[in-house]
Amino acid sequence: MAVALLLSLLMLPLHAIAGQLWSDTPPSPSIMKELERYKAGSSPEERAAAVARLELLGESEPEAWNQLGIEYRLGKPASPQLAEAMFVKAAAAKNLNGLMNVIAVRIGDGRIAESCKAAEAGSAWPNGSGAPAIAYLGECYRLGRNGPKDAVKAEPLLMEACRWGWEPACDSALASLQSNPTPARKMAYRNYLEKLNAAQYMPAI
Repeated sequence: MAVALLLSLLMLPLHAIAGQLWSDTPPSPSIMKELERYKAGSSPEERAAAVARLELLGESEPEAWNQLGIEYRLGKPASPQLAEAMFVKAAAAKNLNGLMNVIAVRIGDGRIAESCKAAEAGSAWPNGSGAPAIAYLGECYRLGRNGPKDAVKAEPLLMEACRWGWEPACDSALASLQSNPTPARKMAYRNYLEKLNAAQYMPAI
């Protein structure tokens, strides 16, 4: 998981503002080669040719689209619209870096509802591969980032992301369960603590 890059989904706005975009998976040598050509291009024609190769490479390695998006986003001058288009293409190909960058740039631009909508894609990915996005969607419901607060929708998403190893979601699920301390909720909180304890999650222990 990208804990070293992003300690909490709640930090997404700060990371987006700081330009620390997601690149959790090291680019392949073929992507790195084309990125170096892009950066070294001394003419618009050379850079355009490198872009074309990166876009083509993205068909088999979607991370190429994500990396190209990062170059567009952080370039001088920056091209935010082109960057987001590349992130969207990468996300559509189930590239987690691309999906989380779609979420991050939309938060950074103040488009919170759109960021929550983008996060929905991760909930359909197999084997928990979209866990950080699932957790962010849970946060949208828990904190009311996209309409009224809704713990009923938030908690299953947070627990699912936690189950796949995204630790910030574990903490958010616990916080949500604590937020309405009815007898039934207290029991649910204790049961969830026991599950996390059995999984050797230190804060629960």
